[in-house]
Amino acid sequence: MAHWADNIADKVIQQAGDKPEYTVASGITPSGTIHFGKFREVITTELVARALMKRGKKVRFIYSWDDYDTFRKVPGDMPQQDVLKAHLYQPIVDIPDVYGTAENYARHNELTLENAAPLVGIDYIEFLYQNKKFRAGDYNDFIITTMDARDKIIEFMNEFKTEEIKEGWQPLNTYCSKCNRDRVDFGEYNKADKTIPYKCKLCRHEETLDLKTSKRLKLPWRFDWPMRWAYEKVDFEPGGRDHSSAGSSRDTGEIISREVYKYTPPVYAMYDQIRVKGQTKKMSSSAGNGFSLESVLEIYEPEIVRWFFASYKPDSMFDMAFDSDVIKRYEEFDQIERKAYEGDAYAREIYEFSQLNKECKIPETMPIQPGFRHVCTIVQLFDFDMKKVYDYFAPEIKNARDERRVKERSERAAKWLQLYAPEEFKFIVNKSRRTDVELNDAEQKTLTEIRALLDRDLATDGDLQTAIGEVVKANGLPAGFYKKIYQLLLSRDAGPKLGSLLRGIGKEKALNLL
Repeated sequence: MAHWADNIADKVIQQAGDKPEYTVASGITPSGTIHFGKFREVITTELVARALMKRGKKVRFIYSWDDYDTFRKVPGDMPQQDVLKAHLYQPIVDIPDVYGTAENYARHNELTLENAAPLVGIDYIEFLYQNKKFRAGDYNDFIITTMDARDKIIEFMNEFKTEEIKEGWQPLNTYCSKCNRDRVDFGEYNKADKTIPYKCKLCRHEETLDLKTSKRLKLPWRFDWPMRWAYEKVDFEPGGRDHSSAGSSRDTGEIISREVYKYTPPVYAMYDQIRVKGQTKKMSSSAGNGFSLESVLEIYEPEIVRWFFASYKPDSMFDMAFDSDVIKRYEEFDQIERKAYEGDAYAREIYEFSQLNKECKIPETMPIQPGFRHVCTIVQLFDFDMKKVYDYFAPEIKNARDERRVKERSERAAKWLQLYAPEEFKFIVNKSRRTDVELNDAEQKTLTEIRALLDRDLATDGDLQTAIGEVVKANGLPAGFYKKIYQLLLSRDAGPKLGSLLRGIGKEKALNLL
């Protein structure tokens, strides 16, 4: 079974033919936090780029920051709401950074992705800043082409019944040169000399624009998107479900691309949303209810983040878990990794796409796989002393890849325990032996035998776990006896597997507590 990215790559080559370079594109308006749902567009594009490169093709991966779009809504999670509200209807790039860390609001949001993308192996994006493109006049010829085709465009819009076309409507936006807001009414377009007057609805400023030379022009989204396909010669670009329904910007874009800009629309793939497990709301930058790639990387290793998207087709919705299912996700990834090295062809392809290098090369030998649940136990046993955690796993480390796996997984286990882990996964080892846990003769005898097991230095946690079970069974004790052991060790009725717990505590301390 071919991977979905390979299928799309084949379609791209079939449609575009043999080219010296293929262009794949993605983009977003940096109106707020670049949430993880929008990252799906980035990595969907990137996986197709890799599939093309695997076929020996040269690929240009462009990402457009639509920072010349209008700031229409203040996200709820942003500070200094009054400052942002004062700049509504201006270009996003002209809004001040309310965090004070970047040259403007747009740049602050852009950097959240630009800094994080290389962490998941996406370090070859060519970022395009649309405010620079529009303000340099790069698109003026296409804007004139759009305005000249106004009547034809209105026919297309009416055919799809996308919205009511008001009298005097123009397929054009501009920012008032006096108040810098896009609240203007256009007059009649002069097709002969390529000029158009406007009057600002806010400050009442009036002006006539020369479309050949103006640096304040902007196309509405339905025309901006297909215009850039033609300008950049795009061969593939995905889009969200909101752009993919009947009569949506994708449908009108395809017609406008062919009929107005004379360009065959790129191969398309619709991607669905990602939700946080337990929530039903769609993530939204403008609403301020999303979470970023950086926040996901605090909990999941980079390869696992890539694996999520390589595993699911773009049009499949999935949930991101931060609760106890984090353990399950790690286990599922480890299983795919094992299958890849055991010769499962499909698992290997998914695993290759999960690698950080764009060549999709996997390590010669399978990396170490310390179970995430086990790592959580060890982190807590050593009271979050990461050096002791690394030293614990050191005997199993074979190479630099193993070293990175242990470091990344341990750090993420610690962060998960601090931020998201349910209480049942957290524990603190008792400082001294409890004298209030009542034990009968059989239970005391069993504890003595368990203490003897610690003196035997059994090879693995599993060996010790098995031996403890045999001792408890041989003495005829019920399962409830384990609660007393955990009370002696952790002052709670349950905890990590005893084999891992006792070996992690260390023989001397365990003997003192039992």
